[in-house]
Amino acid sequence: MKVLKSYLWPVITGLVIGWLLDPGDVQDRFYKLYDAHFPVATLVASRTVLVDGTSEILISGIKHRKCTLDTIVAYDTGLIGSERIRLNVSRKDGTHSIERDVGPFTGTIPYRVVPPTIGTLNLYARHFCGDRHVMTPITIK
Repeated sequence: MKVLKSYLWPVITGLVIGWLLDPGDVQDRFYKLYDAHFPVATLVASRTVLVDGTSEILISGIKHRKCTLDTIVAYDTGLIGSERIRLNVSRKDGTHSIERDVGPFTGTIPYRVVPPTIGTLNLYARHFCGDRHVMTPITIK
């Protein structure tokens, strides 16, 4: 039993160090921490539910980093809560999103979200930052 105890801590330590030094895993964890503490933008959306049940959202906020906006992504959590349904989001004028400079901005053209939501609407802005995508949550008021 004493021999087993003497080898147990080095084995556990080796496993933990190996897990921490896994290159792909460490880089992903670093980027997630970085994005959580230094988000691309702080975004707020005002939501209007239309007569047909679809939504119009107007996004404003503060852009903190020089990343390129790819698209707005919307999910409906559904009635169960664990179910995520991807919704279609498009600008009301039919054009692509306008690239913003770093700093505060106010949206002028609303986005339309279809189909109507059943549960809770969750919005994200997907940006290109260098060679990776960053998903930034959008607070709905």
